[in-house]
Amino acid sequence: MTDFLETKPAADPAADPAAAAAAAEDDKLPEGMTEKAGHRWKELKSEVKVWKQKFEELSKKASSASPEVEQKLKDAEAQLAQLEELRQKVSTYEQEMTAVRLEATPEYQRQVSEPLESLRSTVQDLADTYELDLEALNAAVVEDDRKTRVRKLAQLAETMLEPDRLKLYKAAEDFDRIVDLKVSLEENAEEALKRFENERAEVARRQSVEAIQRQKEASDQMWALMSRKLPLLSDETVAKAIRAEADTVDFESADPGIRAYAAYAGAALPRVVKVLREKEDRIASLEKQIGALKGSNPSAGSSTSSTPVKSTGSFLDAIEQGLGR
Repeated sequence: MTDFLETKPAADPAADPAAAAAAAEDDKLPEGMTEKAGHRWKELKSEVKVWKQKFEELSKKASSASPEVEQKLKDAEAQLAQLEELRQKVSTYEQEMTAVRLEATPEYQRQVSEPLESLRSTVQDLADTYELDLEALNAAVVEDDRKTRVRKLAQLAETMLEPDRLKLYKAAEDFDRIVDLKVSLEENAEEALKRFENERAEVARRQSVEAIQRQKEASDQMWALMSRKLPLLSDETVAKAIRAEADTVDFESADPGIRAYAAYAGAALPRVVKVLREKEDRIASLEKQIGALKGSNPSAGSSTSSTPVKSTGSFLDAIEQGLGR
């Protein structure tokens, strides 16, 4: 195989006088060129000849390629065309899916779908009330040209009462605003989806913080009530253990057993406390009688007094009433 850098032997000038004359003219330096520049010019001319020869050889090889190679090239081109078509279809499908996801969001429904449905109902109601052509009324409301729209609406609203006429004009103005928002959201569907998701995440975060705060306030109020009503909580060790255990319960994620226990314990506790206090009162009364018989001072009993805690909710009131004094 001939090397790409190998050059063919120059034609013998003596054998071909015309070729010799052409070669001499071709090697002639341009006028005004310095010796150094002329030397470089000859080098470049020689390189050009080599690359011309390479191009000719490659062209010959390409033209003499086998039918199998040519068919493979055609098949490859066809596959590339199919891949490009599939890529465009996938891109279109992704855009359509993004639009569908956008339209399904609560934000899009609230800002676009529901207002448009409300406008449709308003126009339908006006058309029914005044026996107008619904299609003509809709066409007037959605007319792009403002002057034409005003003229059409004025003609259709001639028989309307003033409140209904204003309602119709407002519907047309609202339609423009909603459609502008609709176009903006759909043209920037990806950005709109991300923004809606971020807004929902922020709302959820704020709600979680507020729920935790409300739960803490309710726990503090309930603990103040229980501490006042239950003598056993005067024991600091017992009180600390009960508070620590109660504060670990997350009722939002609690299993059914914990929820059931909390319900029955909450219902039973006021009654248990009432029974215990009745027994304490009975014991105190008996001790007083015994002390009187012995000529001694009666026992003060176990009853305690403290400053009432203001209740803030109906459930808290019910617990406080159930626990008694």
